[in-house]
Amino acid sequence: MEKNNFMNNRETSLLNISKGKEESNDIETLDLVKEMAKQNLPEGSDPHGLEHTTMVAYAAKLLAVAENENIFNAELTAWIHDWGRKDEKLFPDKTHAERSGELSKDFFRNLHKQGKLSSQQYGDIQRGIRRHSWNKETDRENIKIIRDADRISRFGSLGLYHIIDCSVDNKLPFYIEGHSIVRPDNAPLMNSTDIKCAIDDVNFCFEWKNMLETESAKKIVDILGKINFSFLKLFDNHKDIIDNEFWLAFLKKPAEKFKEKQDAFANNFQWTKTKEDFEKWIKFYESIENSEIYSEKSFEEFKKEFSK
Repeated sequence: MEKNNFMNNRETSLLNISKGKEESNDIETLDLVKEMAKQNLPEGSDPHGLEHTTMVAYAAKLLAVAENENIFNAELTAWIHDWGRKDEKLFPDKTHAERSGELSKDFFRNLHKQGKLSSQQYGDIQRGIRRHSWNKETDRENIKIIRDADRISRFGSLGLYHIIDCSVDNKLPFYIEGHSIVRPDNAPLMNSTDIKCAIDDVNFCFEWKNMLETESAKKIVDILGKINFSFLKLFDNHKDIIDNEFWLAFLKKPAEKFKEKQDAFANNFQWTKTKEDFEKWIKFYESIENSEIYSEKSFEEFKKEFSK
């Protein structure tokens, strides 16, 4: 009953937003959707919560800027792309992406009726939401952008922490003796039945790297992906430690620092409009994400503190 109330409240709020802001511009509409996300999405390291959605929104706008695509479409799609996750178990015949599209359909229709979205924008945003979890090829740029943005969110110190925290929360052991620490780049896509420990979930994301569809996404993941890889190399040297609490604590501090610095650099994110701005973000990621985060030195220092 609680889940149904949650979804009904969200649908009503979205509809009221689109009806009640007759003179709103794109920035106001985005701000309202962001506020809805803050109210309705779980906070913290939930794999599909507010932190994840914010990362996807940042990435979607960056990719739209770099690929010269519609920035508003990309951001709006990102903020709503996972809203169907909350009650997906209640609709086993639908994907969470399809459910997210259903929840936001009336909202976008009202924006269209008010002249704030063209017919093409309406279609692009809805398709981006409904198809972001597909692996099929498409020529529609907004779908490519949202899919790549979703994949980017699993790389770097914050994305890595989300993966591990979710895996451990799902009662997976941190590591199983005999498992490969780093899967080869050409490894076949794993089935869900193959994922048996937290390390497998990290390895799985390297296959997402091979699925990226835009050059700008590849550029970002080339930087952030090094963090995931450096952690796996470090863990390979210390796989005798399989304590979930230890590794989660080790990963949490860099993740929190990354989020703090990223949010500060974004500064409401309205300044990110040109390809030069995209390059500023690339330099920013290079400045805060480096292999020293998961070096042997940082590991030994943390180990001493953790044992106290």
